[in-house]
Amino acid sequence: MVLYSHELHLPVKATVEFFDVVSFWTWHATDLVVLEDNFKKFRELVPDKPTLLGIYMWDFGNSKPITMELMKLQLDFALEKFQQKQIEGMIFHCTPLVDLGLEAVDYSRKWIAEHADVVR
Repeated sequence: MVLYSHELHLPVKATVEFFDVVSFWTWHATDLVVLEDNFKKFRELVPDKPTLLGIYMWDFGNSKPITMELMKLQLDFALEKFQQKQIEGMIFHCTPLVDLGLEAVDYSRKWIAEHADVVR
């Protein structure tokens, strides 16, 4: 199941039981500043399902590049939740944008290489 942070108000709790894994995404990068709060709301709806945190390298909701501040915040949050065993992993959304020289993509590549051996 795919669930976006802007859908947390929807009545999805009953539906979640039919899925094995849930991926949680933030469509508007500007919402990443409340990712911690949204993740808590997510866990209230989805308390025990294996979860993959979706990582965008572009702000699709606002149709513009994601700022480095928000990209770093998103990746730091993901690593923390992975190490705390609150998520099983991450999904990096790959699109044709990955070959356009975007700063967030380059940073993500380096971040993945730097943290590739992190285990929990």
